[in-house]
Amino acid sequence: QSTQPTQPTKFSSLNLNSNLKEIYLKLIFEERFEEASFCNRQIKAIDSIQNYEKQFKTIKEKIKQNEIKQHIEQLSKTILTKEQMFAAKSQWLASSEKQTIRQMKEKLLNQPEKLGFFASLFPESLSEIAENNIAKAVSRQRDARRTFSWLITNKFEITIDLLTQWQTILKICFKETEKAKQLIQQLESKIKLQFKNDIQLCSIATNYLFSQPKFCDYLKCIKEFNKIANRLKMSINHSFIEKIQQNSNLSNLFEQVKQ
Repeated sequence: QSTQPTQPTKFSSLNLNSNLKEIYLKLIFEERFEEASFCNRQIKAIDSIQNYEKQFKTIKEKIKQNEIKQHIEQLSKTILTKEQMFAAKSQWLASSEKQTIRQMKEKLLNQPEKLGFFASLFPESLSEIAENNIAKAVSRQRDARRTFSWLITNKFEITIDLLTQWQTILKICFKETEKAKQLIQQLESKIKLQFKNDIQLCSIATNYLFSQPKFCDYLKCIKEFNKIANRLKMSINHSFIEKIQQNSNLSNLFEQVKQ
């Protein structure tokens, strides 16, 4: 009896990947990023299986053939059945009731302060982000929906108290960022001194230090401080400049916040 492994099922013959890529682009255009992310995982899994099938035909070693079969079996568990795929495609091709960023902005047109604040937080094209990083687009979209939901259900007005709070937050952000810059400069100086400016050794030591988990976490925190500071500055510049300039008290405080 032959022990030669049987050839795996040909997913290409099932035509599961038919027009999925066109559907994926449609979902991206409509800012349906969560659905697009799932669709994209299906595309990649099917493409991978088809590539493994091609490899299977050219490989003669039994061990490698079995390895390929295992890869295909694992990937096949993540793929929808033909019936499920048909239902998913029908849903993806249908219109979505979820709002896009543009639609959210349109609903805030008669509330300029809220619109300005929202637009300053979400100025980018999420579709462009999704082309390179679908997970980031999903995350930003969730943030946008939460922010929009809060804005339409809460009163939002620029006040001296609000600007004072922003000033405090900005000062903290800038202070921590400056401390981080000084720390990095001190560490780099100590490394150069210790290794007598040997470029190769200094590079190895610096890379090792900066790759340590605690140091990486610290730098991530500083990066978040910068994000907060930049968003606050954008909100001030985009949302409230006209109103601030009409009020001398707000105007003076605004200048302090910008510094």
